[in-house]
Amino acid sequence: MTTADAKSAGGLLRGQHPGLLVMSMTEIWERMAYYGMRAILVLYLVDTDQGFSLDKDYAAAMFGLFLSMAYMTSLLGGWIGDRVLGATSAIILGAVFLMLGNFTLALAPELNLFYLGLFFIVIGISLLKPNISAVISFLYPEGGARRDHAFYIFYLAINLGALFGPFVTAGVSSVYGYRAGLACAGFGMVLGIAQLIFALQRGAISLRLGQPETRRPLSFLERAVIGGTAIAVVAVAAAIVFGDIRLDINSVIDLVSIFLLFLAVGYFGFLFFIGDLTSDEKKNVGGLLILFFGAVLFYLGLSQPGSSFNLFTLEYTNRVVRGYEIPTGWFQAINPAFTLLLTPLFAKLWLDLAAKDANPPVAGKFAIAIACTAAAFASIGVAALLVTEGRLASPLWLVLTYFAQTCAEIILIPIGLSFVTKLMPDRYVGQGMGIWFLSVSIGYLLGGRYAGAFDYSDTTAMGVQFLTLATAFGVAAVLLAVLIRPARPLFARVE
Repeated sequence: MTTADAKSAGGLLRGQHPGLLVMSMTEIWERMAYYGMRAILVLYLVDTDQGFSLDKDYAAAMFGLFLSMAYMTSLLGGWIGDRVLGATSAIILGAVFLMLGNFTLALAPELNLFYLGLFFIVIGISLLKPNISAVISFLYPEGGARRDHAFYIFYLAINLGALFGPFVTAGVSSVYGYRAGLACAGFGMVLGIAQLIFALQRGAISLRLGQPETRRPLSFLERAVIGGTAIAVVAVAAAIVFGDIRLDINSVIDLVSIFLLFLAVGYFGFLFFIGDLTSDEKKNVGGLLILFFGAVLFYLGLSQPGSSFNLFTLEYTNRVVRGYEIPTGWFQAINPAFTLLLTPLFAKLWLDLAAKDANPPVAGKFAIAIACTAAAFASIGVAALLVTEGRLASPLWLVLTYFAQTCAEIILIPIGLSFVTKLMPDRYVGQGMGIWFLSVSIGYLLGGRYAGAFDYSDTTAMGVQFLTLATAFGVAAVLLAVLIRPARPLFARVE
C-alpha cells in the first residue's frame, strides 16, 4: 500500500501515513469482535437451551471480572511491546490470541474451556490495545495537527467497530444460535490478521516500527518478569482446562479489589510522601486523586450495559416492533451510535464555551459526567419499577439510559485521558496511563460485584438497586460540584 493508496481511501485519510489505514482497519475488526462478543456473552452463559445455564448474578459478576482483567493486564502488554516483541509484533500476537479466544468460546463443549477462551481474549486485548495506539504515535514522530487528526480517525474506527459488532453477532445468534454469533467474532479477527499480513507484505507497516535502533539489553529483573509471565500463563491455562474453577466469584472480586485499592493508596502515598514532589506538584497529584475516584465511579457504571442492563433487556423489555423481535444484543449498539453522533457536537460545544471563556473546569466536567451517569441509572430504575405494573418496559427507556451514559462517556473519557498525564509530575508522567488503567480496573471490578448482587427475578428489587446507584452517583456529582471552587488550585498548573 502506497501513500497514494491511502489517499484514495477518501478525503478523511488524505495526507495520512498509509499505516494509519492498516491500524484503523485492525481496530475496526478487533472492536467488532470484542463488542460483538460482549453483546451476547452474558446472554449465552445464562441461556438454558444453548448456553451453560449459569445463575444470572454469577454471570454478571464474572463479566465485570473479565473486563477488569483485560485492562489490568494492559500495562504488562504495553511493556512487552516496548521491551520484548516490538509494538507491531505484539499487535499481531494479540490478534492471534483474540482469534483463538473467540473460536474457543464458540466451540467450547464445557465451561472450563469457555473460561480458557476468555483467558485468551484477556491476553489478546492486553497485547493489542496499548500497542496499537503506540504504533499510531510512532507513525507521526513530528506530532502536530496531522497526528491529532490521525487519532480522530482512529477514534472513529473504534466506534464503527463497536457499532457493527453487536449487529452481526446478535443478529446471527438470533437465527443460528449463540455459538454461531461467537464464531463471527473469531472470523472477524481472521480478517483482521489477514489484512495485517497483507499490509506487512506491501510495506505499509513494518515489524521494526517503533523499535529503537539500539535496544537496551534486558536486565535480569526484566528477564525474570518475562519468564514468570510465561510460567503464569501456562499455569493458569492448565488450571482452567484441568481444574474445577467454579469459584466464589464475588470473593475473587473482593480480594482483587482490595489488592488494587491498596495498590492505589500505596502509589498515591508514595507520590505524596516519598516522591520528592514540590508543593505545586503535590497539589496536582491531589487533583489527580479527585479524577481517579471520579473515573472509578464512572467505570463502575460503564460496566453495566453488558451485564445488568443486558439481562434487563432480555427479560423485561418489550423488544417487539411491528411483529419483529429485536435481538437483545442489538441494544448494545446504541452507545457507539450515540458516540458517533454526539462527539462532534460536544467538541464544538467545548470550543464555543472556551471562546466565551465559559468552558467548565475539569472537576466541573467530571461532575457533569457523573450526573449524566446518575440520570442513566435513574432511567433504567424507573423502567424496572414500571414492569411491576404488569407490562414490559418500553425500549425507549433503554434509549434514554444509553443516551445519558454516552454523554457521560464523551465528557469524561477524553478529559480524563488528557489530564491524567498533565497532572502527573514530569518525572512520573510515563506512569500516568498506569493510573488510568488502575481506575478502570477497579471500576469494572466493583461494577461486577454490584451486578452480581442484583435479584434478577424481582423487578422491584432491581428498580430499587438501580435507583440506589443513581442516588449514589447523584451525591458524588454534587460533591464534585462543591469541590469545583476549592479544587481550582489543584489544577492551576494545567488548566
